[in-house]
Amino acid sequence: MPATYSVDLRAEKKTAVFGTHINTFLMVYNLFDRKNELGVYPTTGRATYDLNVRYAGDIIGLNTFDQFINNPELYSTPREVRLGLSFEF
Repeated sequence: MPATYSVDLRAEKKTAVFGTHINTFLMVYNLFDRKNELGVYPTTGRATYDLNVRYAGDIIGLNTFDQFINNPELYSTPREVRLGLSFEF
């Protein structure tokens, strides 16, 4: 299994308005949008190529070869940004 790396960021600002605390926050998951390989093919140890496909011939059906190799379930989730408010009474 290849090594995985992920950098997350959280920033927040608290302010008091009329006796209520308002917290504004920004959360970014996978800040650098790294495409980590979470599942790998046993013949190569990578998610980008499978040696068994070379011997299988043409793939017939709904999915193309590129869809088979670039299966999104084999990679970590892309960058996710959340912006929000929370209130404390």
